[in-house]
Amino acid sequence: MKSKGRYSFFIDIDGTLITHTQRALSERVRSAILRARAEGSVFFVNTARSRSYIPDTLTEGNIFDGICCGGGTYIELGGKCIYSRYISEDILCSMVESMIKNKEETVLCFEGSEHMYYMGKKQDWFTDNFYPVTSSDDFRTVYKGAKIQKFATTGSALPSNEFIKDLSQWFDVLVYPYYVEGMSIGYDKGGAIKIAEKVLGLEHDSTVAIGDSINDLPMFRYAAISVAMGNAPDEVKKICSRVTDSVENDGVAKIIERLTGVAANI
Repeated sequence: MKSKGRYSFFIDIDGTLITHTQRALSERVRSAILRARAEGSVFFVNTARSRSYIPDTLTEGNIFDGICCGGGTYIELGGKCIYSRYISEDILCSMVESMIKNKEETVLCFEGSEHMYYMGKKQDWFTDNFYPVTSSDDFRTVYKGAKIQKFATTGSALPSNEFIKDLSQWFDVLVYPYYVEGMSIGYDKGGAIKIAEKVLGLEHDSTVAIGDSINDLPMFRYAAISVAMGNAPDEVKKICSRVTDSVENDGVAKIIERLTGVAANI
């Protein structure tokens, strides 16, 4: 394992950097990232969220060098897109057709790099950046050219098995207790690190993946150093080389400080 020094960090968002109640980085995490960057380490957000669904609190203030999002379908460096892969118009229309055919009660969200789209009942937490889909032709007409990276469901109803089977034609579908999400087949968070290494010339032995969820498993398997959050389930912790503290207890800051040797600012 590398000695203390420069690393390339790829860090999940939900349950790792922030929570549903803590919507911004803690001061200790922010300080640890900035101090390590000043010493030569590189930091990327690596999330399944699409670009348009990443909180402004994480993208403002030049905290991170770049962003990997949409499960490896979009990479941004210094505010500029350096890699992208979007879901085809035909697949988007087929998804809508399948939802209509199966009379789904779930809410299907199409997560894009610029906007969010949804089919089903509008949720209270949707912002003005969520646009309704009502017809199987909407992505050929009203929203033609929409840059969709992935999908997720929300609302009180889970999608039916028939709908999940249809979606599995085009996506790696992950089923959670309260929702389902899918990334295009062949794309994941591990692939995002691989692309970033190639494009930016990063040393693989210096890559660190930090996360808490099963959609982080591909980046844990690929990165040289894998770090599970203290709040991660046991199945995630078991495959990681290290376990840090929970998100509420600044687990990200603690592993950055430990690996890079930057002093804790507390």
